[in-house]
Amino acid sequence: MNKRSFKDLLGIKEERKEESKRVKTINIILSIVLAVILWTYVIGEVNPETEKTLVGVPLTVAGENALAAQGLTVLTEFEDTVTAVIKGRRSEIYGMTAVRLSARIDLSDCVEGENQVTIKVTAPSNVDEAVAKDGHIVVVVDRLVTEEKPVEIAVSGDLRPGSDVEISSLNMETVQVYGPSTYVAEVDAVVGMLKVMDGEQDYSQTISLIPVDESGKAVRGVEILTPEVNVEATKTLMKEIAVEIPYTGTPPQGIELEMPDTVSVNIKGKYDDISGITVLNADPVDISGITQDTEVSVRVRIPSGAAAVNGFGEPVEGGGGSVAVVKIEIKVKNEAAEGEV
Repeated sequence: MNKRSFKDLLGIKEERKEESKRVKTINIILSIVLAVILWTYVIGEVNPETEKTLVGVPLTVAGENALAAQGLTVLTEFEDTVTAVIKGRRSEIYGMTAVRLSARIDLSDCVEGENQVTIKVTAPSNVDEAVAKDGHIVVVVDRLVTEEKPVEIAVSGDLRPGSDVEISSLNMETVQVYGPSTYVAEVDAVVGMLKVMDGEQDYSQTISLIPVDESGKAVRGVEILTPEVNVEATKTLMKEIAVEIPYTGTPPQGIELEMPDTVSVNIKGKYDDISGITVLNADPVDISGITQDTEVSVRVRIPSGAAAVNGFGEPVEGGGGSVAVVKIEIKVKNEAAEGEV
């Protein structure tokens, strides 16, 4: 074989290799095309049934008026939307959105206590099936009640040490609270806030009321049928004054008495009236004839506008007029008798 014919043989082999590559490439392309055609046929022509989850389907609640007519109310708080699952032909539900569906629950048949209510989902006619992902909602229904609750007045603002605010007039001692029995039972009282300011002594205010529980926390979900109260109040002051006790008479011979020099008296009244009082006068105590330990009543004169009170600011017996009676102890010390022993 000469050189030329050998080259020709090599050329033929190279041509056959190139041809084989082209055939393989064409086969691959044909396979891909056939697969696409088959997939399009299955999806487009056969159109299999499938399902889709839609979040945010609007929820409508019905039947609350029917419950109200029976004296009932719903405690459950509902979401605005639910999640639904739809089924149908792929071509029909592929572009379906949540806003094209609607969900509804009907509370008309609910009774007091816990109720399981079915969520009904409505979808376009081209959807074969539409259901809520959570098929039921637990709905709590309570009875509406009205109860009387006491009115309490709290004070806010700056008060000097010893000063307080005394309610002189309150147009309502109690008010009616209306709402679900569960919430109404939590209400311990209704509270109004009286605002005081330095320099003012008398107050007349219309105050809004808030329902609170035993810890003072506001109770939500109830209505105060008379939400305001009229309050009149006076700023008061309580102060302790040491009163000197005057004594008259002379004890029997050989008797020495141990007697307190002063007695403390608490007085309370309008702030402006009390703040200037620094001295109280007591009636003299006659010590003639005292031969043993005894308790003596001391009459202390109380200025007009003031009243004698205890350490808690509460009126004491005999302290409401112009005189307060204070008890003191006088002890006898018989030095002569002690010397003889």
